[in-house]
Amino acid sequence: MLRRSRVTAILIMMLIMLMTQAVPIEVESASDKPQTLMIDSTDNAISFVVNVPLDEIAIEEKQVNKNRFTEVYISGYSSTSEVGAPQLPLITEVLGVPFESDVKVTVTPGREKRRKLNAPVIPVATETVEWDSVPLATWELNNASVDYSISADPKYYENDGLYPNSLGGISNDAFMRSQRLVSISLYPVRYDAAANELVMVETLTVTVEFSGSTIDDQKTIKSEPLAYEQVFQNTLLNYEQAKKWRKDISSDSATTQIPWTPPDPGLRIQVSKTGMYKLSFAELEDAGVPIGTIDPGKIQIFHLGTEVAFKILPGEGIIFYGEAIESKYTKENVYWLTYGSNLGLRMDSIDGTPTAADVPDSFPVVEHIEEDR
Repeated sequence: MLRRSRVTAILIMMLIMLMTQAVPIEVESASDKPQTLMIDSTDNAISFVVNVPLDEIAIEEKQVNKNRFTEVYISGYSSTSEVGAPQLPLITEVLGVPFESDVKVTVTPGREKRRKLNAPVIPVATETVEWDSVPLATWELNNASVDYSISADPKYYENDGLYPNSLGGISNDAFMRSQRLVSISLYPVRYDAAANELVMVETLTVTVEFSGSTIDDQKTIKSEPLAYEQVFQNTLLNYEQAKKWRKDISSDSATTQIPWTPPDPGLRIQVSKTGMYKLSFAELEDAGVPIGTIDPGKIQIFHLGTEVAFKILPGEGIIFYGEAIESKYTKENVYWLTYGSNLGLRMDSIDGTPTAADVPDSFPVVEHIEEDR
């Protein structure tokens, strides 16, 4: 139930995957020409154009559960991932932007082409994970099997509009070290379900505008450790420009927006059902918590960055309320226990004594009587 946290390497991997997942910064076609080109960049705006290789689009029909669908993809592009919605090519670009700015994205399409299909676009599959046994850690997946099912969601396939309903926009806004990163997802191929047609554009011109930026008074960081610098260089479309927008946020309120990471020291607590859970001091000691030397008042429990109240049972252990999780990827909800830093949140006691009230002289009741014959 408890495992000691080893999170440093995992954190770096998660942050890299967060902003680089499915990000073909310079997708190259068979002609070996870059598809994303910067047009202009200033302190207040960035413009770039994506040349879509429509001549390389692959359209194939396939049979799934007695239904015919059309698969649509472009080599080097990612795909949309909303379960039950049409699965279509997607390209994502990542930009470094000023910390204090409001970011506005405008996408202008080039020449449009339509293509009639014989079968509807295949929907994104639903993935269901079945566990043979409870995994000891999230990376121990040998005892899991994944089932895929295809089902078209009527709200996308019985709609008169296009899917996606826009050509693109901001899909992620996050921080990595001293850099604020914004992901822009673009949809060069959309689906008209009513006409059963693909709506494609040859180019997408993107303008990203910044307002409210205050870069003059911030403490700028020119370089990061090599590992992070390589991530920025390989990920950011405007790598050189973004350097001047880096900021030391170690003592800034903006750090509260950085994704929460498990504490160190930290013990992983896996919960599969909703209810009260008890951790004995013996269990905590066996898991590596130095119960004999720490201040019990400085034990804390967190769930997704939010502190969870619990009760200390003197001489026995602690109890807390854990909730089950509804997810197709895991059966276990994860809580983290740490100690030694701050006073922990405790459960309050509530007086359950009934308040004064009038006692009724009578009350209605219904009885059902049957007699066997």
